[in-house]
Order: sequence, then structure tokens, then C-alpha cells
Amino acid sequence: MKKMLLVLFVFSSLAAVSQEVTLKLNYKKGDKYLLKVAMDQSLGIMGGMNMEADMHMSIINVTSDNITTEARIKRMAVDVLQGATRMSFDSDNVDENSSEQQIMKQQFDPMLKAVITQVTDRYGKLISAKVEPQVPGMDNFGQQSEYPKTPVKVGSTWETETKDATSGNIKMSYKVTKITGTTLFADITGSASALPGSEIKGTLEVDIATGNPNKVDVLIATEVQGSKITIKTTVTSTKI
Repeated sequence: MKKMLLVLFVFSSLAAVSQEVTLKLNYKKGDKYLLKVAMDQSLGIMGGMNMEADMHMSIINVTSDNITTEARIKRMAVDVLQGATRMSFDSDNVDENSSEQQIMKQQFDPMLKAVITQVTDRYGKLISAKVEPQVPGMDNFGQQSEYPKTPVKVGSTWETETKDATSGNIKMSYKVTKITGTTLFADITGSASALPGSEIKGTLEVDIATGNPNKVDVLIATEVQGSKITIKTTVTSTKI
């Protein structure tokens, strides 16, 4: 009996390691997701910023090749440290009597009013993006992860490259570390061209059935004039 259990354990372990999955976006029109974005930016002696944002994403069109989504930021909270000065803002709790809060509200209101429309292919590659009203830098806000077109298993790797106004060309390498009945896990490494000596590390969790990136953790670390800079971003996506 013990030998049989051992054989079954070894067989199931080998099956898990050899399991292949194809990562594709299988959203349905009308699906809605809550995206929670958290960013912790440390700029050394220059200060830093913490940001939290809640976004609602709706699937507005689905074809055999493409997915069209609309996203809106429903809430944004920031905590900014510049030298010895700290400024905080929460779009859900604005002090009408604070001139500082009113100034920050004017700065963030365009982002809260913007509708981000993105078209991607079934593998998450961004085809087009539109922001109305236009807000610089928001075209790729909440952008999906990009997947390989071939099946993957534990140990498989794939690479992506995107452009960002601040970080330049961002090259990312993914390596599958684990596959369960529902979820694929991968490690992320990479670099950003506009940040010399930068290093990117992170993790990705993908729902296999829908292709939805349930959670993405990314840490960018670099050094500028002897000061270490880190930007940690976590995005969780949940169907609502």
C-alpha cells in the first residue's frame, strides 16, 4: 500500500511538472473587474510617494482576436514626502477647508474623470489605447500582462518589451515556477533603459481559465547619484 501511494505521489508530481497550459484572455463581454493598484516609491534623500488606486474595468467588446476594455479610477490616495514636508490626499475624503487639499484635488481630478479604453489581442499585447479626456501618461495605466503564443509548463520562459514615458524601454523575462489546477505562477526579471543599472524583479499569478492576471508584483531598483531608488508596484485584479 505504501509503495502504491508513493508511486501515485511521484506520478502526480511528474504530471504537475509536465502540465502544459496556454495563456489567453478569455474574458466575456460584460465582465467587470476591480483592479487595486498600490505603488511605493522611495527616492532616498529626495523623499518618496505611496499611492493607492481602485479601478473598475469593464469588458465592452470581444472578438475572436481582440478584447476591448474600459477602465475608470474610482478612488485615489497618495502620500507624498518631499524633504521634511509631507502631503496627503484621498479622493474619498477631501478637506474642503484645506487649500493644499484643493490644489491636489485639481491635480488628480483629470485622472479620476478619465476613461481609459484599451484594445489588446488575446495574448494581452496592447494594440491601441485612448484616454478621454486626455491625461498624459495614462495610456498604459492598468495595462494587462502579455503572454506567449505557445503553451508553457514549469520552467518555460517568455519575454516582453514595452515603452514607458518615464522608464523608457522595459524588458521583462518571465519564468513559470508553478502550475496548479487553476493558477499559473511565474517569476519576473528585467530592466528599464531609461534607468541605467536598473533591475526588475517580481512575480505573476494568472487565472488559467480566463487569462486574468490575478496579481502582479514588480520591484524596480536603481541608483541615481549615489542614492538608491526603488519603485514597488502591486496590482490585484478580481472579478466583481
